Amino acid sequence: MFSFMPVGHPPIKAHPSKPFRTLADEALAGYLMKVNCNLCRRTIYYLATDLVQFVGAAHPVHIPPFACGTCKTMEYMRMTVHSPQIGDYGRLPVRRIDKVVQVTKWKTVLLGE
Repeated sequence: MFSFMPVGHPPIKAHPSKPFRTLADEALAGYLMKVNCNLCRRTIYYLATDLVQFVGAAHPVHIPPFACGTCKTMEYMRMTVHSPQIGDYGRLPVRRIDKVVQVTKWKTVLLGE
């Protein structure tokens, strides 16, 4: 029925005369990234600068950085660039990084392993 494991994207090379836009390009321009799932119809807006901190500056704009949090699938995800309009300020909910938490996991092993 549904695959709940993230589906990897095949490596895609851009044409030398038309390189892919990256998150760093959109962050410098001050754009928002609109990430939507076409399966559950969930749409979330992110600041491109926040996504640069999360996935890196060289990440291509056309590839979503993660699977949907609701339906746990990557197959129906789509990411597009959104230029904020005057009416968006104060009305459009944008997801921001609150804090980064580091989790350490421990396991017990035999001495010498």
